[in-house]
Amino acid sequence: MIRIMLACAGGMSTSLLMNKMKDEADKRGIEVTVNAIGEKSIAAHMGEFDVLLLGPQVRYVLKDAQKVV
Repeated sequence: MIRIMLACAGGMSTSLLMNKMKDEADKRGIEVTVNAIGEKSIAAHMGEFDVLLLGPQVRYVLKDAQKVV
C-alpha cells in the first residue's frame, strides 16, 4: 500500500486530483491511499505518508517541506 499525501493551500482544493489518482491506481491494480492536507500541517503528518506531493499553488513551500521531510 502506497500512502500519498497531497499538500495544498487549504487541504480541500485537491479533491478532484485525489479522485483521479485513486481511479488511475485502481485501473493499474496499485493499492494506494490518497489524502489531502493544508501545507502548514505537513510536519504534523510526518510518518503518515510515503509520497508527498505539493499543489502548484503552494510551490513556494518546497524548500521548507524538503527540510521537514
